[in-house]
Amino acid sequence: MAIETQPTEKNGGCNGTGGRVAACLRHVTKTFGMGTTEVRALDKVDFEVRTGELLLLVGPSGCGKTTLLSVLAGILDATGGEIEVFGTRVDRLDQAGKTSFRRGNVGFIFQQYNLLPTLTAAENVAIPLLIHGEPYASALARARQYLEKVNLGDRADFLPATLSGGQQQRVAIARALVTEPRLIVCDEPTAAIDGETGKMVMEMFRSTALSADRAIVVVTHDNRVFPYGDRIAEMLDGRVLSIHENQYAPHHDTQPPHAAQQDTRQGGKERS
Repeated sequence: MAIETQPTEKNGGCNGTGGRVAACLRHVTKTFGMGTTEVRALDKVDFEVRTGELLLLVGPSGCGKTTLLSVLAGILDATGGEIEVFGTRVDRLDQAGKTSFRRGNVGFIFQQYNLLPTLTAAENVAIPLLIHGEPYASALARARQYLEKVNLGDRADFLPATLSGGQQQRVAIARALVTEPRLIVCDEPTAAIDGETGKMVMEMFRSTALSADRAIVVVTHDNRVFPYGDRIAEMLDGRVLSIHENQYAPHHDTQPPHAAQQDTRQGGKERS
């Protein structure tokens, strides 16, 4: 397996995104607390995401994966370093600028579904379109199309409380994809769904959401999704140790470890 170490630029910083580079982090740190209670969640992280790729971000719990996603997307402010996404220096934006940038460029799929309980599945999916100013009728029609893509067309008019956890996750996935964002960041998107549905979701990422001018970053512990990634970034203790080509991609013909056993344990049933 060819190891690709973290890229470093001559000036020690991002030299501009474009071409094959969708996002660039240089020497990024993120700390929480102060003094004796300070925790360094990210420690001088260098990280690049290419256009047209699905990048898997792996590592033990607590190593900083979710924090890295949040900093990359401008949800959390970095303590230091440079963050550039599709030509925009996110670290230089104020909060209003970051909100506007996220609205126009970033789709989120996080572990918490964050569905509004009083809205139907279709209305939840339509929210980003309505924020963009799309008329209600056309936004709802497009939301229904994306619910069909995640096999929830027959649940479009259901409230979140009547859906299983796995179905709510799929609603959240449809909501993240409906605006066709250039960068999609996913935190354990297949954690609450069965193996077959997880494969369907990852295939949809590749066929529907991914294109030459877009990128997807997926945090996962689920080795069933490994074959869908182009590269794998490994994290430990707040650092990105390496980014390397994915040995489990189809052209490598390598079975992810324990994948068959995990599918058996799931038993083909969607978890609530």
